Amino acid sequence: MRKNPYLNRLPVRDPARFYGRKREVRRVMAGLAADPPQSFSLVGDRRIGKSSLLHQLQNPDVLRTNVPETVVGSLRLRYHDFQSGAPSDEPAFLEFLCRHVAAALGAPAAPAPSRECLLDLLRQLDAAGLRLALLWDEFEVVTRHRGLGLETYAFLRSLAQNHRLAFITASGRDLRTVCHSAQVADSPFFNVFQTLRLRPLSREEARLLATEPSEAAGLPLGAYADRLIDDLAGTFPFFLQIAGAALFEHLDETGAGAPDFAAVEDRFLEESEPHFRYVWEERLSEEERRVMAEAARGRVTTATSRRVAERLEREGYVAKRDGGYAPFSRCFARFVRESLDEATTAEEEGATVMGETRADTSRLHGAPPAAGVAGPASRRISTPGPLGPGSVLLGKYEVVSELGEGGMGKVYLARHIDLGRKIVVKVLNPQVAKAPDMITRFRREAMAASAIGHPNVVQVHDFDWHEDGRPFLVMEYLEGEDLAQRIYGRAGNESHPLAPREALEIACAACEGLGAAHDRHVVHRDLKPSNLFLARPTGTTPSGPRGYVVKLLDFGISKIVDVGAAQPLTRSSGMLGTPCYMAPEQIADATSAGPAADQYALGVVLYEALTAVLPFEAGPAMSRPFWPNPPPPPPPPPSARRAGIPPALDEVALRALAFYPHDRFPTVHAMADALRMIDAG
Repeated sequence: MRKNPYLNRLPVRDPARFYGRKREVRRVMAGLAADPPQSFSLVGDRRIGKSSLLHQLQNPDVLRTNVPETVVGSLRLRYHDFQSGAPSDEPAFLEFLCRHVAAALGAPAAPAPSRECLLDLLRQLDAAGLRLALLWDEFEVVTRHRGLGLETYAFLRSLAQNHRLAFITASGRDLRTVCHSAQVADSPFFNVFQTLRLRPLSREEARLLATEPSEAAGLPLGAYADRLIDDLAGTFPFFLQIAGAALFEHLDETGAGAPDFAAVEDRFLEESEPHFRYVWEERLSEEERRVMAEAARGRVTTATSRRVAERLEREGYVAKRDGGYAPFSRCFARFVRESLDEATTAEEEGATVMGETRADTSRLHGAPPAAGVAGPASRRISTPGPLGPGSVLLGKYEVVSELGEGGMGKVYLARHIDLGRKIVVKVLNPQVAKAPDMITRFRREAMAASAIGHPNVVQVHDFDWHEDGRPFLVMEYLEGEDLAQRIYGRAGNESHPLAPREALEIACAACEGLGAAHDRHVVHRDLKPSNLFLARPTGTTPSGPRGYVVKLLDFGISKIVDVGAAQPLTRSSGMLGTPCYMAPEQIADATSAGPAADQYALGVVLYEALTAVLPFEAGPAMSRPFWPNPPPPPPPPPSARRAGIPPALDEVALRALAFYPHDRFPTVHAMADALRMIDAG
């Protein structure tokens, strides 16, 4: 087997493996060589190569190629990625800056960082004839931080104006659009930047990426470069890596001869489909989705649609074909058509499941019923004001008690007044409910969870609006305990690893629920023991491993918390999920988690259920999204931590925990099949 040169999904550090961006590199280097050095803002979609470009700027060979030798000797570059969090206020930010400037000077860190201390360090830098470029990745984490106000940004501007200091930032959107306030967005600080927008590669650059790495590996793909571009990846470097990996692996397995492109496409979609879904659901605006749908069906005919298509063409999402516009690849065009068909089906199914009718069209677009519209004659009047014990939602759900609160909103125990059964109600908090896109996504996820309809997934009974305009979900009420309580006790300080047979059965049930969700294109993205509930029939007590039903909780809700979502919903780290359970690709890019990431998390849960120990601790390395290459070694097998675990169960757990997604099981269905073959006693 040859070494596949297209498997890297991390930022490219080696210039020999970095394709395209020569114009951008030359422009930034020319700016750094100017006197004073110039600042740049690199802006582009995720996975477009912003971090890779920042790493190239630090490479000595790239520096020597693009700037005069005298500048190379005087230039100092300091890289930092804010994905792991930003300083919380100006004193913390000053400490951060003083540390980096001191390191560039080779001076000791300041004992008491301050503005004056930072200015003194920069004066030393100027006196030494040095110039400093601060390379800041994920800079929008900083601009969104409310602890840094207008005065801080005015001070940063003065540093760039009065010293040989330049800022090179990378962000997903223009910096002024990702500030925590309009006042900060209007700060003159942002005037110091030249904006460089990163778009997909040129076709020639894309051909080089599809050709040269494979030639060096001894299995040239050059003859298929155009097909990889037109059928699968377009000229996006990330999709080209996935497409190249799929074709290279296929040819290496089958030997010489014409490839089976249907099989290659299947491999490509296993990894790329979640990213396709991100582009379709999160990256494109409603207007752009409409035009993309027209392009997928060859119907871009109006002047307005053509203007939008031209904009999408500049961004690489649309290509000119046969005198018209089409999505960037035939594979993505088919994905768009299928998504449109699924949306229609899901809406119809969701309307049926939730008791809606086609006549009630106001609810099919994420908006509450119009004011003054009367409900059924028998409907009781709801309780006005804040929710609490005794409150009534829409005349039929009486709140009994509050169960918990999070960044999204509150969870209540309630009862259905007419049916007398207990239920759980989740209500968005007022701040979140002000964002129209969040309401739309909340409803869409409610429909997705409802449409899964699997006994191992918590059931959604209803979706509606409170009179104050906030949407809420009504879900089944469960009695029992979650897996975390089963392993660690209710206080969380005990240790009760499960018998291998019970752990296996729980993992199988979780596979069934996840598999049903994945089949509906729903990814959990925050699977952990506390989201696996061991539900027993109401009014009974546990009676051994078969006395409960495993239920996956919070399906789809985690998908609401996403890059690009309303800022109050994002964690300060920018990560989506719980670090101990996050797959490497999810740590590298919070929004890229697909079905394979759910499988990885389930592998962690299985390992933990067997041993009451995590396979990997969430230490500082896991706050850094770009993992080492080669990958870290696998954890010891569960049997090394606890006797009596069958070797076959070790193998399943470790395969699910494989660093690369393609080394895990093809699906969670396949993982369940492997588990069922094990004799765990």
